[in-house]
Amino acid sequence: MGKQCIVVEATSTIAEISEVLCIGCGICVKKCPYDAIKIINLPSNLANECTHRYSMNSFKLHRLPTPRTGEVTFRNVSK
Repeated sequence: MGKQCIVVEATSTIAEISEVLCIGCGICVKKCPYDAIKIINLPSNLANECTHRYSMNSFKLHRLPTPRTGEVTFRNVSK
């Protein structure tokens, strides 16, 4: 038997869709009783420049400045 693409844990109310197994067929979109799933085709991923990802199947923030220990930053201060 194959692997499940959609998993709902007993301790959670949120379904997780495996991004690796998903082929974009749209069955989950049609079967969701809450109309809560949308498939959005995104441009290619920036694998090395992801600053933060909110959760599985959620959006990512890319190329944001991040503070680093020992570096001096400047603030834009009006006089």
